[in-house]
Amino acid sequence: MPHRTLLQITTANGGWIPPLAIGVVCLIFYLFVFAPNLREQKRTQALIKNIKKGDPVVTIGGIHGVVSVVREHSLVIKVNEHGTLEVSRSAIARINDRRGVSNPKTDCDSKPGVPLTGVDKEIAR
Repeated sequence: MPHRTLLQITTANGGWIPPLAIGVVCLIFYLFVFAPNLREQKRTQALIKNIKKGDPVVTIGGIHGVVSVVREHSLVIKVNEHGTLEVSRSAIARINDRRGVSNPKTDCDSKPGVPLTGVDKEIAR
């Protein structure tokens, strides 16, 4: 059997359409799956890098607090009048808006009618 070139093989078996279709599917998969994830990772890294003292934050575990000390790899957050927690920077899920866009009454698991603590009042500002 004589050796055939790639062009001869593809034209004999249906042309360039099947390889082209696979390439288009891979491109669409990348655009809809990987690209948004990469953008979100960059946004999250920038958010974590720019945390400063006084920012109201929520950890990935759902703990609400206000940043009181910023360290190189960790943060100390004040969760109420008497308690603070030291957490890794990567444990921060989001920074709440200082104007109160994120409502602590609905974001936390508190029961209706339970008064807000001092930290919750500070976050709600």
